[in-house]
Amino acid sequence: MTTKREKEDPFSTNPVRLGDRRVLLLNASEEPLGLIPWQRAASLFVSGKAAKPYNYDHHYEIATTRGDTFRLPAAVMLVEYVRVPQRKAHVTKANVLRRDRYVCQYCGTNVSKSSGTIDHILPQSRGGKNTWTNLTTSCYKCNCKKGNRTPKEAGMKLASEPKAPEIDVVRLRAVDHQENAIWDRWFALEKEYA
Repeated sequence: MTTKREKEDPFSTNPVRLGDRRVLLLNASEEPLGLIPWQRAASLFVSGKAAKPYNYDHHYEIATTRGDTFRLPAAVMLVEYVRVPQRKAHVTKANVLRRDRYVCQYCGTNVSKSSGTIDHILPQSRGGKNTWTNLTTSCYKCNCKKGNRTPKEAGMKLASEPKAPEIDVVRLRAVDHQENAIWDRWFALEKEYA
């Protein structure tokens, strides 16, 4: 049974049940490839197909059947480079919310998937398109305040200029904030939106 402390701190030094926790998989060039189940990461790590990234100390401690603990890095890097085709992120409400870290870009309020809205910087009624550069996260109150106007006309200022994210950042944004923090070194774009 997982204790409350273990749920709050999945990277504590105490051995914990890992459940469906994931590990960041990196290419040999340290390019993020995705999240994999900890069991797959352990298999890659033990077989020598993956290694701990240089100068990286975050890990899971896994209890073994012998009563020992196995230290599995929270990120593993493939030993051999794998060619990955270029991927394009789709413009969706979920991806815009992830890109903007679930924060209203007008007032800074944290929003959830259900309470967050997507605002067209140039309203659709005035020719605004559903593009990365025209969509931003907004709370309901700010979206209503702005209405059918541009931010300038409404006297509102955006916290950051919206732009198309890298696919890996969008895909990995779904992980919880604590796990994101331990992987920040691989996501420079994420810091631009902080």
